[in-house]
Formats: sequence, structure tokens, C-alpha cells
Amino acid sequence: MDTRSKPCLRTCYRARTLAAAALSLLAGLSQAPAQVRWASGAPSAALESASLPTVLASHASADGHLLVQLTRPITDAGRTQLAGEGLTVQAPLGNLSFFASMNAGADVSGLLSSDWLAGASAIDPAWKLHRDFVNGVTAIWTIVEHGDDPHVAVYVTLHDDVPTDTAGQLFARHAGALVGTMRSVNAAVVHLPRSRILTLATEDAVQWIEPAAPKFDEQNAESRALTGAGVVQASPYSLTGEGVTVLVFDVGSVRTTHLDLAGRTTIIDGNPLTSGHATHVAGSVGGTGAASGGTNRGMAPDVTLLSGTLTIDGIPGWLYTNPCDIEADYAAAWDLGADLATNSISTNVAANNFDCGWYGDYGTTAAVIDSLIRGGSPVTGGNPFRVAWAAGNERALQRCATPTGFFYLAPPAGAKNQLCIGSVNSDSDTLSSYSSIGPTDDGRMRPDFCAPGCQAGGDTGVTSCDNTSDSAYSVRCGTSMATPIAAGCVALLMQDFRARYPADFDPRNSLLKVCFAQSAIDRGNPGPDYSYGYGSIRVQRAIDLMRSGNFQESRVSQDQVVIYEVAVPAGQTELAVTMAWDDAPAVGNANPALINDLDLEVFSPGNGPRAFPWTLDMTNPAADAQRTQANRIDNIEQVRVENPAAGVWAVRVRGFNVPVGPQPFSIVSSHALSGGAPIPSVLMIADQVVLDHPPATPAIASISIEVRNDSLVAGSVQLRYREGGLGSWISVPMTNSTGNTWAAPLPGFSCDSHPQYYFMAEGNAFGVATLPAAGENSPFDLDIGVTEHLYDHDFETAAGWIGGRPGDTATAGVWYRMAPQATAAQPGQDHSPDPGALCWVTDGNAGAGVGALDVDGGFTTLLSPALDLADEPDAVISYWRWYSNTAGASPASDTMRIDISGDDGASWSPLEVVGPSTQNSGGWLFASFRLGDFISPTSTVRLRFIADDSGGPSVVEAALDDFVIAKRVCEDPAVCDPDVNCDGAVNGFDIEATEQAVNGDFTNFCQSSADLNNDGAENGFDIEIEEQRVNGAPC
Repeated sequence: MDTRSKPCLRTCYRARTLAAAALSLLAGLSQAPAQVRWASGAPSAALESASLPTVLASHASADGHLLVQLTRPITDAGRTQLAGEGLTVQAPLGNLSFFASMNAGADVSGLLSSDWLAGASAIDPAWKLHRDFVNGVTAIWTIVEHGDDPHVAVYVTLHDDVPTDTAGQLFARHAGALVGTMRSVNAAVVHLPRSRILTLATEDAVQWIEPAAPKFDEQNAESRALTGAGVVQASPYSLTGEGVTVLVFDVGSVRTTHLDLAGRTTIIDGNPLTSGHATHVAGSVGGTGAASGGTNRGMAPDVTLLSGTLTIDGIPGWLYTNPCDIEADYAAAWDLGADLATNSISTNVAANNFDCGWYGDYGTTAAVIDSLIRGGSPVTGGNPFRVAWAAGNERALQRCATPTGFFYLAPPAGAKNQLCIGSVNSDSDTLSSYSSIGPTDDGRMRPDFCAPGCQAGGDTGVTSCDNTSDSAYSVRCGTSMATPIAAGCVALLMQDFRARYPADFDPRNSLLKVCFAQSAIDRGNPGPDYSYGYGSIRVQRAIDLMRSGNFQESRVSQDQVVIYEVAVPAGQTELAVTMAWDDAPAVGNANPALINDLDLEVFSPGNGPRAFPWTLDMTNPAADAQRTQANRIDNIEQVRVENPAAGVWAVRVRGFNVPVGPQPFSIVSSHALSGGAPIPSVLMIADQVVLDHPPATPAIASISIEVRNDSLVAGSVQLRYREGGLGSWISVPMTNSTGNTWAAPLPGFSCDSHPQYYFMAEGNAFGVATLPAAGENSPFDLDIGVTEHLYDHDFETAAGWIGGRPGDTATAGVWYRMAPQATAAQPGQDHSPDPGALCWVTDGNAGAGVGALDVDGGFTTLLSPALDLADEPDAVISYWRWYSNTAGASPASDTMRIDISGDDGASWSPLEVVGPSTQNSGGWLFASFRLGDFISPTSTVRLRFIADDSGGPSVVEAALDDFVIAKRVCEDPAVCDPDVNCDGAVNGFDIEATEQAVNGDFTNFCQSSADLNNDGAENGFDIEIEEQRVNGAPC
């Protein structure tokens, strides 16, 4: 085991009073069951089974949570039985222990008489705390407000039945503020005084509290040759990654104008400066090599690239990682069609002088990553996703040297489901000196495998794109370089997979993992090890293995077994079978992190002896892998048999302990694989989703349903809606109109309603599927009303806008309305759809090159006409803007200011400032603001856009297009009721009351207006209309 101490380094300090409080809190509290290894290091002792009646009785008096231990692995039937008696099994903690919720008035006698419960305990607050809080350590990077009692950033996980989006009051009781919620796991980012962490842990709703992670930091001809990418780029494979979209998630943005990346790279968030690291990563994935004659092309030169940046919006100086930003960028990438993500970022523990004890940890960010990959997260619409993540470069530094030479894995590389990538030297295929190695604190193998990230000779590294110019390259080493190379290889395999198996869904991360693990070249010790994982990847071998068709994706629940047969001819040198699964995310409270434990069982012909998978020993990490027992640690297992006997081998996948099932898995074999049970699926895709609609107007909502290896339960396809957030759900059967398309009507709603709806269908094997994935917990919201445009300027005409104002100081690059000419700093076309061509731009001519005609010598102003917005506080001003300031000797030194005036320009209020270091790398970006939040609306509102070159020597280019001012309006249609005197009868008295109202007497007229024909006047025509209605005419 890891015997390293957990020191307090210069990046943290001890709060003696906090430590004393922690010790006081721990003293006298109940001790944990022996079977639970608490991450806090809290003491544990055996549960007293005799105390079970007392514990259950005490928790039955009010809704709350407790710890339970079961007699055996939980099944769906067992969950249902316990829930019926008032106890809901929740987060797994290992060794049959779980957090659980218990209802007030639960059937204690029924629970005691069941054969499920072995023991129970109240939850000790110490079990909810990260070890730093127990030891009185406050990490510097978590401090967001200094003082005697500093405010710190923490991640708070709540129990499964406690919604995070309504937990603001809970945190406020402890002087805390809710910063953001994570949608992939039931957790939140919270700021609160350091002294209140221990009291927050006493809240029943709280499951786990950990310090916010440090802000992640950034971590090819030879690479193509070693991985085999060069072979599959050539005929007969001819693979380039075409049709595959890759998210490059980094600490900076990609230089989109680099010749190797231009035209295929999109920035998806408001990002800071372009980054050489991110640009290098993007080039390794999919650079064309255009600036090097093809020499420095990446692995998949035709992929589409999306650039996302790890940021904490609007909060400069914060030094922690916000998982909410990870989710936001992944969600944006998913919406733009991303197929996989490459992440070359980590905490860099040793280099940043962080606590060495963070090595090997599994925390909240790791749980977010695992959830995104597994599927079920709203971030990806409930769909599985594919992710490669760098193992890190910790081994190069000796500050955190370990006695064994192992345990060098910095967060979040300790997650379970990602493709965790180490680095080898491309010219020797040996482990790079810096590459992080495992195991994790619970003994799991990391990395999964390695890819080229450096080399000893040649260019001494990996050559790829750089951000210093549109043709620049740089040489870098690291798992940061190995990871995008692996991701590029994944893109090649996905392109070929789609061509070979067009009817199949894209492969899960687990299928990618087994294909690359089984086809990798073994390095280091025989079999997998904590240094190389399963070896050095070979994409050609992985593609050939996939092309063989000897794979399947299936699923298994508790106690279920999926059975395969593998026919092995005589004379074979080896049989190899590999299985992996994208496991359910774990909680930070306890080890191990593995939730669902599946067994790969392989038996020789004639019911012969079992061949066991590889296992590693964390207490002797340098030792060879063994094949003598089941693997209870990892979510990838491999059986290799040398010189296998000829005949039919039996392969079984068993659900040994599956508390969160059913568990999908992927399996691949070196020989023909038959039998099994392909995974059933019911996938719903939105065709016509209604998000806003006029009042009292019915609408049609439709979806497509793809059913594979399953059939729909008759009558199960339904649209469910309700008029308000607390109303009852109403089900409407959907009609299968054509093919896979299903449709149903939504009724008309009034302006004061807040309707919500979702879709559901049930497969006979799959079970219930919903769209959105969270169903009634996160439905579609329907906004009743219409958008009314007050102003809509696409700048095909001047529309009263003026470029350049008295007092401007710019000597070049002033505002012009024109069709822009593309440079590395300014757009090559306006934002409006065709046939639009014009926009406002700072001298949109290209000139002799970047910077030749940019803003120079001062500032230039674009002024709007006076806009009549009197009495329109809810009007929303929106526009698309472009701003570039990343080139020149002093990039990121200038700004574009947008101001607003309510007195025709006599005085101005700031609306926004773009730059100097954010949203400054070009691209059409959208901005919108509510008018009343900035000024009191008048009839003489103006805006001005000021592009300023008053900083150091840099290139400044700006543009503006599609300026819109709009408001939402909603007016319910007039009610047609001829009983205008509200006496319950329609007769001549109503005609008389109408005549009186037309003449100004509303004594007997109960409606708001006598303008019954809606012509804007109350007169004899309205009396005539009422006569017709009384006599039976329709409204």
C-alpha cells in the first residue's frame, strides 16, 4: 500500500482551531463498519448486528439518511422490497455497504424481518469529510476571500434524493453561497467560511465535502509510424478521421487560423488567449501538415475540431477547477456534434507544490468524468461519450518521490472510464521518464495504455502546430502530446467503424478500450502493469481487430450471466479475450472506487479449468501481473491463454456485484465470438420540439425512436405534459405516423401558464427511456408568447448607424460598412445568412497582411441611431460581434468597449468590455442584455462600439452584425362569451347590457370591454354582434 505521508506543504496552512474542532467532532461519535474504508481516514469498527433494531427505530421518526450493510449483493427486487418498507438503497460504499434514505414511519418490523439487512448505523459527520478538513488543512488555491476566517471553495455532494438546484438555503444556513451545480453527479460548487465546513457536514442532506481541486494546468511523423496511423492513412485503409468531431478541452484556445487547422476548427466558448499547448494538441489530433508539406500532419487530418477552454467566467484570480465549466463546454460540444474529447490537463501536483497526498485520489471531478462517459448525464442528453485523458507528467519531479517508485497519478487521472494515456518515446517505444504511473489509492491500474509523447533522438519530442503564427510549429514532450495522438487514432477507428457497421451506434468508450488494449504491443512486465497499462497502442491492429467482428456490446444485472462461445482451431499460439465496462461514478467518501464488479470467466473445451484474468498487487507494484484469481479492482479485464487447446471455449460475463445496474459492457476476442445477448436500446431523438409558442394555440411535437435488439411495449410511447411546475402530469398517446416518427398534440396554453413536457417509451428488454434523459426531473420548458422585433438591423443598409465620430483618435482601421476580406484577425464574411454580405468592420480590407489595416493610434467609434425604447424595460438587445487581439508584439493589451445611453448620447453607461484577455481571438460571438438592467428606457437610446488600440503594439480588429432589439409579448385571445351580464343565461338582457356599456354604463356589463368585434371602438356594431351571438351565431 502507499505509505507516503500526507504533508502540509507551503501551498496550504494549518488552522489549529479547525483541526481541534475536527477532533472534537470526531470524539465520541459512532465508529464505521470495518468493511468501509473511509477516505477521511476516520476510524472504523465492526457493526453490532444487535443494534440494528435500535438504529432503524431511531431513524423511522423522521425522513433522513443512514448507513446500511447488506447480507448479499442488492438486486432490483431487493431494492423494490426495501423501498416498499420505507428504506431506499443509495450510494454504494464497497463491501455491501451503502448510504440509504429512510422515510418517517418506515416499517421497522418489516425491515427487520427481511433477509437483506446485516447492520445499520447513523452517519458520522467525519465520514463525509475529505482528509484535509479532518487534519485542519486549508489549501491556498481554494481560498476565494481572505480574512481571519477565509471563504473557501468546496465541492459538496448531496444524497441522491436531495436536489442540488434547491440547496441554496441549505448552504446559506452555513453562510455559504451556491456557485454552480453539476448535472452529471448530484454535487455543487459552494463558497463558505472555512469554519463552517464541519457544521455543514452535520447536515443530514450532505453526503461528502472535499476541497475544490487545483486549477488544471496544461500537461508527428515518428508518432504516425509507431502507432501505425501512417499505414491506415494510406491505401487500402485511406482513413483520415473524416466525419468525426473532436473536442480539444484545454487551458487555452486553439489558434483557429493556423494553416494546418483553418476551416475545420471552431471555438465554442468565450475563451482567453490562444494557447500554444492547445494548438499543439489540436495539430496532433488532426493537423493537415499544410505548413510543412505534410510532414507534421496529425493522426486524423480531416477531423472537425472544437476548442473548449477551462475557465471560471468573470472571476479572475480563482485558482481552483470548477467542474461546472467542464460540463458547460462538454454540453456545448455535444450540441455541436462532438464524438469524442481529448483532455491534456491535470493538477500537476509536484510542479505546483501541491499536497503529494492528492496522488491516487478519486474525487468529484473524476466522478463527473465517469458519468459523462458512461451515459445518463444530461450534459450529453443521456448518451455515452468517448473521452481520452492524459495520465500526467508527475514522475519527472522528485519532490513527491515515493519509496516504491509508483503511485504518481495526479487528479483527475484516477477516474475509471476514460482512456487514460501514458507516454512512450516514439523512437524506442519505452516509457518516457516523466510519464505518470499508478496505481490509484484503491489499487486500480493506470494508465490504460501508452502513445508516443516524446523521443530521445530526432526532434527530441513531438512536432506540431504552435500559436505564434499561422505556420509555426513547436516541439513538446508529455502525456499531453501522447493523449491527442491516441485520440486521433480513436477518430480513425471510429471512421472505419461507421463505414463497416453503419447500422450500429458509435462504439462506447469501453469498446474502444478493449480494442486498443487487446491490440497494443506489450511493454514492460509481461501482461498489464502500472507503468504501461496494456502497452503501446497500434491503431492498425485495433482497426483490424474491429474489422474481424469478434466483439459485442451487451449488459448484465446482478446474478445474471451472458454466455459466449469461442471456437479455437488447432495450432493457435494464443487466445485473448478482453472485457471492459464504463462503470457508474463513485462517491468520494470511501474506497474502492469500483461500483459494479463484473467477472470475465473463460473455460477450456469440455468444461475444462478456468483461465483467470490478469491481476496486479498494489502492495508490490513492480511485480508481474498474475492470473490466479478474479479481478475485484479494475473495470477492464483480460484473459490470455498461450497455446490454447483446440475446440469450443466457454466465455461468460457474470454480474458478480452490480448495485447500479444493468451494467453495459464491451467484449472482444481474438477468435470468432458467438452467442451472447447484444445490448437492447431505445433511443429517442427530437424531431420537432416546441420551446416557445403563441397562447391558446395547439402544437404538434414529434420524435424519432430507434429500437435495436428490442421491441416497444404496446402503448408505451407517450407525451407527458403539465401546465405548471407542480401540476399533475397528463399522458397523451403518441401516434406512429411514418417510419420511426411518432407525434402527439400539445394543447394551447394561456399566458400565465408555465407548461413542461417530456417523452417516454418502454422497450420490452431495455425498460423505460425518456427524452430529455432525466424525464420529469428535467423536462422541456414551453415559453408561451411570441417574440416581437422592435429593431432588426442586418446592416445591408446603413439604417442610421455612423462609423467614426468627432474625437476619435485612430489613424487607421476605422469603422466601415462593407463585405470583410479575410485575414488571420478579421472575418472573411458577415454573420447574416445569404444573401447578406455586409457588416460593420474596422476597415475590412485585407491589405498586405495581418495588421496592415487594423485599428492603429487610438480608438474608433461606431454609433447607433437614436432608438425609441420608451416603456420597454424588458426589451433585449442582442448582436453578433467579432474581436481579435491575439497578434502583434503585445497581444491581449487592448479592448472593445460597448456603452449605452438613455439621453441621446449625453451620458453613457458601460454595457460590456471585450478583452483584453477574454473573447479576444476572433470568431462571431453572440451577446445579449436586458435593457432595464442598465438604463431607464427612453425614446433616445443609443449604443456605441469603441475599438481601441491604446495599449501596447498589437493587432486590433472588430466587427458587428445582426443587431436586434426584441421583446417577448403574450396576450391571451379575447374570451367569446355572450353572457355579458354574467347572470348565467344568454338572452335579451345581455343585448341590453351591451347597449348600456356602449353608452358608458357598465353597471350590468361584467366583461372588461364592450368592443366585442375587436375593431378598437365601442359602438353600435358591437350591439349588433351581441344580438347575433344571442341568436346563436358563432364567435
